[in-house]
Amino acid sequence: MIAINMEMPSCCTECPLLDGEYGTCNIIGETKVDMTEERAKNCPLAEVITCKDCRHWNFNENSSILCGYCSNFETETNEDFYCADGERRVNVGK
Repeated sequence: MIAINMEMPSCCTECPLLDGEYGTCNIIGETKVDMTEERAKNCPLAEVITCKDCRHWNFNENSSILCGYCSNFETETNEDFYCADGERRVNVGK
């Protein structure tokens, strides 16, 4: 598994992994017939949420960076760390 620093494409035509000439996904090797509406159902891309964007991440009184999950284990995390339990923070008012 690898992580590529890019925004999650909302449809195949926005994805840099699409072969624009033939309409073929360079990951799965299949052609998606309707590329304008949404990502293919079998798209293997998955969003990776780093701690700085996670709803469980915050500063404690000592200015140490702690995660709501990790603080149960008294573990400090860095803003670029990520885990399977990450949940994107919802920005209220935007």
